[in-house]
Amino acid sequence: MRYSWMYRFKCLLLDKTLIFWSLCFPLMLATFFSLALKPALTDHTFKAIHVAVVNNTDYQNDTAFQAVLKQVSTGEDAILNITLTGSKSEAEKLLKDDKVDGVIVNKKKLLVEGSGMNESVLKTFMDSYIQKEAMIMDLIKQGASQEAIEKALMQDTSFIQKSEEESAQLFAVSFYTIIGMVSLMGGYWGQRSIYDLRADQSPQGTRVSVAPTHHLRSMMVDILIDIIIHFTIIMILIAYTSFVLGVSYGDKLWMILLISFAGSGAGISLGMFTSCYATKNYGVNNMILTAFTLLCSFLSGMMSVNVKYFVETTIPWLAKINPVNMITDALYSVYYYGGGPRFWNDFISLLIFTAICFLCAYFRLRRKKYASL
Repeated sequence: MRYSWMYRFKCLLLDKTLIFWSLCFPLMLATFFSLALKPALTDHTFKAIHVAVVNNTDYQNDTAFQAVLKQVSTGEDAILNITLTGSKSEAEKLLKDDKVDGVIVNKKKLLVEGSGMNESVLKTFMDSYIQKEAMIMDLIKQGASQEAIEKALMQDTSFIQKSEEESAQLFAVSFYTIIGMVSLMGGYWGQRSIYDLRADQSPQGTRVSVAPTHHLRSMMVDILIDIIIHFTIIMILIAYTSFVLGVSYGDKLWMILLISFAGSGAGISLGMFTSCYATKNYGVNNMILTAFTLLCSFLSGMMSVNVKYFVETTIPWLAKINPVNMITDALYSVYYYGGGPRFWNDFISLLIFTAICFLCAYFRLRRKKYASL
């Protein structure tokens, strides 16, 4: 048994094609992802937002609002770049000509035309001011101390910081689909194992078929070796993206590794399943698995998060049976919710998927008969 394990390890590790597609290709893909996405998602150079303020009676009589606008529009960390206009129509013309991102008619009325980041910051700023003003008025009516009022005034709205945190999260989430895809690429190892077990596909399979060894034992040895090698590759990928590319996976790394382990098993068993039920041609089986993996990755949001949202809202059953989506969904739940029932549902679903594929492959292989060897 010990020699069987040792020889299978050597045989699989010497397969340069498997090593390239399972290890080298994902590392290169992650690097290109980082080069393409990191500058776009983590560039937090904030430029003051151009906004027009109508210099009407309401604005002139509201000295507190004037003071706040002056504070946020001066200094190196200015949020707003204010242009005072004599009338509402003049301000609307500036908005229509794209010279400003918004128009403040009064503290309760903001005009915007777009729905981008600048418009969101303006709306958040105005909502925050109104809420804070109402809170301070309530404190004054309740006879609150000067210290309590000053504390309320000092509360930070932090809407820019929130935007930065969301960008950093999106950068990390972009790599989850890579982990899901690489987990499913474990199917290449499963296909290689079946290739070496089937007499109608390889000379090695002929020797295994005539050997006095139970098919289940041979498959278990191969699937365990495949999982050890492939899971090690996934850990290398996670370490590379974390320490070299600067991707944050949160503080529950054990959950990331657990779902990756389950994903590795799902991918390997899927590869065994496709090799047992597809064609006898090893190359064609590889192409079938590659096409299926890329399709699952696309539907789980690898190319666009909007695709994942579309599938989950319009074809929810497809999202539930997609193994890559199970992995990415579990990783999302770890990042945003710290795990919970959603994570364990995906984990159990992956185990069920693995068991079904493995058992189907085993029964197919066990029933295989050959006229001659």
